[in-house]
Amino acid sequence: MNYFRQLYYDMRHQKVTTWVSVSGTALSIFLVLVFFMVQQVKIVGVAPETNRERILIGGSLDIHAFKDGREIWTQSGAMSYKIARQMYGNLDGIEMVAYTNAWIESYEVGESANNSTSLIGKITDAAFWNMYDFKFISGSPYNEASCESGDKKVVLSRTAARKMFKKEDVAGQSVYVNSVPYIVCGVVDDVSPLLKATYSDIYLPLGPEQREVNDYFGDIMVLLLMKPGVKEQDIKKQMEEMYVKFNSSLADQNLVAVNHEGPHNSEVFSNDMAFSNRTPDLSIAHRETYILYCLLLLLPAINLSSMMRGRLRSRVSEIGVRRAFGAKRSGIIMQILGENMVVSILGGIIGLVVSILFMLFLSSFFFSYGVESNSLEMNYSNPTFMMLFRWKNFVIALCACVVLNILSASVPAWIASRVEPALAISKSRA
Repeated sequence: MNYFRQLYYDMRHQKVTTWVSVSGTALSIFLVLVFFMVQQVKIVGVAPETNRERILIGGSLDIHAFKDGREIWTQSGAMSYKIARQMYGNLDGIEMVAYTNAWIESYEVGESANNSTSLIGKITDAAFWNMYDFKFISGSPYNEASCESGDKKVVLSRTAARKMFKKEDVAGQSVYVNSVPYIVCGVVDDVSPLLKATYSDIYLPLGPEQREVNDYFGDIMVLLLMKPGVKEQDIKKQMEEMYVKFNSSLADQNLVAVNHEGPHNSEVFSNDMAFSNRTPDLSIAHRETYILYCLLLLLPAINLSSMMRGRLRSRVSEIGVRRAFGAKRSGIIMQILGENMVVSILGGIIGLVVSILFMLFLSSFFFSYGVESNSLEMNYSNPTFMMLFRWKNFVIALCACVVLNILSASVPAWIASRVEPALAISKSRA
């Protein structure tokens, strides 16, 4: 209770110093949490990618040709459907495999061939709808039979349906995709462009034209859902063995396929590091992130420490009187740290709330959505509250407050506790 009384006293009689301390703490927590949220959005599991931590993404291929021991050419890119099934289709520890196109494409979609809108499209197989938990507003997804037969069916996003039909319940309606008639079999809730594996305005079946490509290269990306308890490294080890077998089949052509430690997790994919011709390295990005977090905590703490000293100078006589009446140094230190803890927690709560509001409404300052300019309006592009807020965030905020408290108040509190009573009182009267 004494902590709160002293804090109330300080707020009344040292308003500038106290509120600058609160604001400094809030700013530090705000910056730490904003950058933490930027990183978290890339890996957190939210609908429809609720199993994101168990999903690996692969499908790139890097082939080198040799003649007389010298490299004569290289080619890299996405795999064909045939090679993707051969390499990824029978791995142990995988619950489900889905195939989709490796890059986004633009389609002209409309109620008629002469009245169309440019939409971002994704080609998928039927397993894609089982791997991810899309919310269907109308209708249902296309099945594997539709994919194999080349049925002209599509799934629209909520916003795409509204854009063309002024309503959402449009299952069974006809649309033209690049002047070809299709039937809308379903409408799904909008997906944030931050979820790159699932975001699209329109979804089309992976048909015979993609499946019948016999070359090594194509435009297929593989999505692997690991069984619970299976580790990413277990799958990577199997892929190393698959590459050994694959290279054996290429030996008579003097070709060598290079494995770049695939398949990759969602963090690598979200950071656009799943390259086809080089191995991704997250260690540098992680190191830079840790350094940034330390700076964001340390620099404000130094400033708060200076402010803390200023606040304690005005309390020299109080501390001297307490020491004269037998107060222990440890008690004084705990009193000062406790008061500063209240300030830190208050600033931390403010920083937490402001950071969430900032990210919800101004996230475009931090995120690159990776979509083409001719996509639909980005009304649903900002991250949702569930993508940003986790109880883990709140714990980190509190821990950050404690770190700030210790860094900014320990030394001033220790110095204040060593004040000699007679000297403190005499200086106060001087």
